[in-house]
Amino acid sequence: MNKQQLEKLEQRIESTADQQCRGNQSIRREDPITGRQVIINPLRAARHFEVSGEAPPKVTPRDNCFFCTGRTPSTLFYFDEEGQLVVEDEDKSLQAAAEYWSQPGKTPGKLGDHYGLVGALGGTTFPSEWRSRTFYNLTPALGANEPGNCYVTAVHPDYHYRDLADMPTTVVDSVIASWQVLERLALENGLVAVPFINGGRRPESGQSVSCFHSQIYVMRPPKLYETIQSRRKANGCGVCEVLKDGNFTIKQLGNSQKVWLGAYPAPARNYSLLVSVQPEKETCPARISDLTDQVRKDFAEALKTAIQMYRQIFGEIPAYNIAVRTGDVIGHLHAEIIPKTRTNIPAGFEDAAFEFSLSELPERFASLARKEV
Repeated sequence: MNKQQLEKLEQRIESTADQQCRGNQSIRREDPITGRQVIINPLRAARHFEVSGEAPPKVTPRDNCFFCTGRTPSTLFYFDEEGQLVVEDEDKSLQAAAEYWSQPGKTPGKLGDHYGLVGALGGTTFPSEWRSRTFYNLTPALGANEPGNCYVTAVHPDYHYRDLADMPTTVVDSVIASWQVLERLALENGLVAVPFINGGRRPESGQSVSCFHSQIYVMRPPKLYETIQSRRKANGCGVCEVLKDGNFTIKQLGNSQKVWLGAYPAPARNYSLLVSVQPEKETCPARISDLTDQVRKDFAEALKTAIQMYRQIFGEIPAYNIAVRTGDVIGHLHAEIIPKTRTNIPAGFEDAAFEFSLSELPERFASLARKEV
């Protein structure tokens, strides 16, 4: 392009500028916790859509569910019906695994052989009375050269067809208690715990097994954790900053009144929520493993309330992710809850610029949500 063409293009752009609807409602915001850059413009909510959504996938029958039938790696520990931790000490599964790997042609690290192994185990360590049980994730993202492990916590088959919002609080509480156990294991090994939930029985969340479950990585601190730590040292606690702003507050939950539920201030997606715990005498609660039994139960209730709110807002439970950030590197325990609806999907701009474009002002969402709750 020569100079003459460039000048002509600039004139053309100027003369046609009124054809683009830019409005004056766009604002920029930086997430005080992660440093994420967000553009919020309500005009985006009025965009034309002709791409239709797909129906949610059918739920796999319980008889075929890997988790409900116990066709998983061996149970490592579980919480019984009284909420007590039981570390599994049986050796049936160890014997069955030894016999399986002794067969000719069986190779550890080969996916097909590992699926054959869990089929052969077939529930040999299936507890008789339990709320939740924890075992290895069969195919973790971490390879053999990475320290740490990925674990799955599944709930009792009685709750196979239920999502988080419809679980008894005692069951959700036992899932969080499982995270506590694994965080203590992480601390013993100089690692961090990264718990998360892929929910809604939809592939947009990354959920591949219809039975409700959570996962947790015990690993080296991810880059995001180091970013949060650096921002906290430089600017103070971003979580506390949000908790003190009444514009984002939706509700204080539970008997302890220490668990806070509100709108996420600068989310990657519309309608994202934040769950956290109020500081105690100006000391930020860093670890989920340090929560008292009552605050842990209230944290469980907050997660349930958040997903129920989505049902009320959208008319059904959408795909969603719950990212729990815990530990000394994070500095202040919190969970970011992210719904994934058809009109709420980051597109090319987000990947190209790593800035997120939204249509819903979080303060307005918090105001609407307060009425729902």
